[in-house]
Amino acid sequence: MDKRIYRHEMKYLIPMEYISIIRNRLVAVLEYDAYSAGGGYNVRSLYYDTFNDMCLKTKINGCDERNKWRLRLYNYDYSVIKLECKHKKGRGIYKESEILPQSTINPKDVSNIKKGSLLEKFRIIQESEWLAPVCLIDYEREAFVFDYGTVRITIDKSIRVVNSVDVTSQESVSFPVTEGFCILEVKWTEYMPMIIKELLDSIAGYEIAVSKYALCRIKLNSLRLFHRSM
Repeated sequence: MDKRIYRHEMKYLIPMEYISIIRNRLVAVLEYDAYSAGGGYNVRSLYYDTFNDMCLKTKINGCDERNKWRLRLYNYDYSVIKLECKHKKGRGIYKESEILPQSTINPKDVSNIKKGSLLEKFRIIQESEWLAPVCLIDYEREAFVFDYGTVRITIDKSIRVVNSVDVTSQESVSFPVTEGFCILEVKWTEYMPMIIKELLDSIAGYEIAVSKYALCRIKLNSLRLFHRSM
């Protein structure tokens, strides 16, 4: 029996011209999280996929259960890099996260792996399914929180895919993916408070199922730019 606590998730594609209005409505009800008080922060994610793009295919095909592996860091701080696995089951999500050993930017470079760790799981899948880095994404995020229902709402904008799979890359060319739009994500655990439901009903956008990873892979394919580093 799966005893993990899954959170619910909804995503909206929002025209940029409505961002100021939406931000004002969010601030009236929710609070900025500890990292957004200064106006938001940068997120960089390096996504991994199997040799036959199973992560991408299960997303596009809408499979009920799927996993997604990535490295994540904030504000280009390479001293703290997280290895994450996002599990999806229906509309529920569950995320495992583990900070890589200091000065490590590639999970393959870690020699002393703790038994039962997320890194150990990753390395097993990496070897058995040829899991490799395929897509590097940058974007700006504002995050808001609401205690009741443990609600978290994020606005992700300036989403760009980088023509590299080097997580430390700073000079590689990047390409805009959602020009004129941003992605608003809503996550909650037990229930969504009525005040949040009413707020979402007032938002000028529409719900989408596609992920930033899928959007960026599609963009890379359209530009005929694709990297797979084994």
